[in-house]
Amino acid sequence: MLLGDLLAQVERAGANGQVAALIGDLPLLAQVAAVAAEEGSDPDSYVMFAVRRFERGASPDDWVSLMGDVSRDVDSGGACLRRIVQWALGQDRQSQSVGDETI
Repeated sequence: MLLGDLLAQVERAGANGQVAALIGDLPLLAQVAAVAAEEGSDPDSYVMFAVRRFERGASPDDWVSLMGDVSRDVDSGGACLRRIVQWALGQDRQSQSVGDETI
């Protein structure tokens, strides 16, 4: 699956309110739901925003890791989306810990 195909699939699923279901990982989905609730959002919106954030802010190393996951997994779309969501959750934790240190 090409990245453009995945992004198109995410957009289509977003229109139906089913983006989070594409993750295919219940523990990860639970983390997404918790963070989304803290932000006053929903899991689908969080996942869609995570994809956009990754497109704009991921480092070259993040992209290499993503491609490695995609190449090793039978469900390349799911692997891609899981890596992106994990990256976004890590970014959120990192920014939260930086915010906590400045208090």
